Amino acid sequence: MNTSSGAILFLTLGASDLKPTPELVASGILPDHAFRPDRFDKSRHVFAAMRESTELLKDRPDTMGWMEYPICKPAVEYVKEEEAVIDRLIFVVTDQINDPAVEPYHIKGDSTFAADIIQAKIEQDFPLLVKNFEKISVTKNPADFSFMYDFFDQKLENSAYAFEEDKPVYLLAQGGIDGTNFSLTLKCIEKYPNLIQLSKPDGHPFAIVENTPQKFRNNYSKQRILKSLATYQYLAVTDEAYTEPMEKLAEFAFSCLSFDFVRARSCTKVLHKADNAQRGFYKRLDRHLVSMEKSQPRLREMYLSAKMAFTQGNYADFLIKIFSLSENVVKPEIHQRLGVEAKFGKDQTAWKDAINAQDGLKEYLMAHHQGYKNPNFWNMGWIIRWFAEVKGQPSNYLPLHSQFVALRNHRNAIAHSLEGINKATIWESLLMEKKGETENPIKDFFADLDAYFGVEGMGIYDEINAAIREML
Repeated sequence: MNTSSGAILFLTLGASDLKPTPELVASGILPDHAFRPDRFDKSRHVFAAMRESTELLKDRPDTMGWMEYPICKPAVEYVKEEEAVIDRLIFVVTDQINDPAVEPYHIKGDSTFAADIIQAKIEQDFPLLVKNFEKISVTKNPADFSFMYDFFDQKLENSAYAFEEDKPVYLLAQGGIDGTNFSLTLKCIEKYPNLIQLSKPDGHPFAIVENTPQKFRNNYSKQRILKSLATYQYLAVTDEAYTEPMEKLAEFAFSCLSFDFVRARSCTKVLHKADNAQRGFYKRLDRHLVSMEKSQPRLREMYLSAKMAFTQGNYADFLIKIFSLSENVVKPEIHQRLGVEAKFGKDQTAWKDAINAQDGLKEYLMAHHQGYKNPNFWNMGWIIRWFAEVKGQPSNYLPLHSQFVALRNHRNAIAHSLEGINKATIWESLLMEKKGETENPIKDFFADLDAYFGVEGMGIYDEINAAIREML
């Protein structure tokens, strides 16, 4: 039993929620036309005019024992077994007497006075269980789904229905009208994360819990997850994930792309424990992490992160990452060509010695107005060009260098002048670099980078996406 401060219970009321016993029918207190046969049990009766009959009987305590509440009572019993107390029991009733547009036939079925009788019976059957009884009265259009959705949307936004996040909220929306029941259920699912939906099956003595709220939330989350996966927005996936493996896979991807490899490792530890069936794939993720210890895989990771930023339409982030990539992507090749690591620092003796060791390289750089005392994006590009033109050693990097040049100025405009950026500007810059000799310069740019890094699509992240989709 939950010993917290108490629960909330919503009960919708309709024609089947308060029934006369044979003793009441035979008593003569109400005329014969006040009853009609129960369509589910021809040996029993229901009230033919709920409003009229219950308005009379609510002031007759001597008749309380001659009425039953066969749907609501099992629900109250269920909550009693689970909770120490019910803070608020909220009846949802119809009370359309003051709306001239409502047909008299519908007014006869109003359940507002039935709530008074059921309250009295609950107080009698379950002493001290319920602290407060309340009503939400529907005064018109209870069968209109759209109207009732808006009604409950506005009603439940009231601060009076803003319950504590951990407070258990129960709902029995079985009696009453479909439009009211469906709309209330939908709004409660949306508003209360701890909603517990009850039902009372015909012929069954107890109320049972339905898993509709969780199914609804999962399906809603599924659609949002699929949408986020389409653009590799893993942080959004972690917010919507409804299983631990799903959440940790998305967190792993987000962490790797953010270069938080410690956090990524903690995710694979959880995945190995939580999901043995996919252990082979999780070992592959471990190997992916180990590969991040080397520079080339990290460069590939940075490229994929930039590519995803473009896919998401985050063009400023794309340019910043491309700038970082351009500063580093040629360094492994420089190391291979010169035999020295290209890194920034005060002591560049090894760098200058390596330049001088290449006959004619220093003069080539100076002829193209490039300094050589420190490695940088510009002179490293000219060094690779020198090896290609003078030494006859081609490089896959050169087609990228000119495209990087076309994009770096936009990054600088953002960083230093807070200028705006959009896809069209990126397109035009790359198109100019290609001298107009391409139908899609952006596609060509990514194709060149894909070839340089040996990746297809988004590499391992497409596999992660596929694994998450299998979990949905």
